[in-house]
Amino acid sequence: MQHKNIELFHSEYNDVIRVVEKNDNYSVIVGKFAQSGSDIEFLWDEVFDKLYKNKKHTKILILGFGAGSIMKTIKSIWEKTIVTGIEIDPEMIKIAKKYFPANIKGVGIIIGDAVDYVNKLDDTRIFDLVVVDCYLGGEQPTSISSLPFLLKLKKIATRVIFNQLFIPNNKDELEKIAFIRELDTFFTVHALKLPYNIIIEY
Repeated sequence: MQHKNIELFHSEYNDVIRVVEKNDNYSVIVGKFAQSGSDIEFLWDEVFDKLYKNKKHTKILILGFGAGSIMKTIKSIWEKTIVTGIEIDPEMIKIAKKYFPANIKGVGIIIGDAVDYVNKLDDTRIFDLVVVDCYLGGEQPTSISSLPFLLKLKKIATRVIFNQLFIPNNKDELEKIAFIRELDTFFTVHALKLPYNIIIEY
């Protein structure tokens, strides 16, 4: 069954964003990549099931909130968690409010640049978990995977998970995860391989 286009949004950051419907579920597509919706919810269900089962988190920071698909998983595990979501694209938040209102209920949304937001914070461990999921279409800003930024995240959070898009059988993709070796000199790093993603936890 093909996706049915429901609405198009024009964005300064993501160009054209499509809200589509398939099997009575909405998804958000930028270019050829799903950004939010049932496929992304399944990804986070698997990540949290394998990496975070039975771990208590009361304060979570999400960098690259999008339309908030991760929230369905978080709310199913931790009912009273305080969540702050940073999203650079106001069109994504507009989509979340219209098509995924449950995802943003109770979330402190800040529209802005994730790197700027983090770098302005004191080096105090104020979050239990930071989730990094920053993409503009299929591209990730290079500053997100820079070592200074990754080290800063560990200063403000007990645990960090990092979603890295990874296309199998593409040699260029290996460059995208080179930072794992750098991180491994500072922390114990765990990697979870999914069909088109590598989840790094440290």
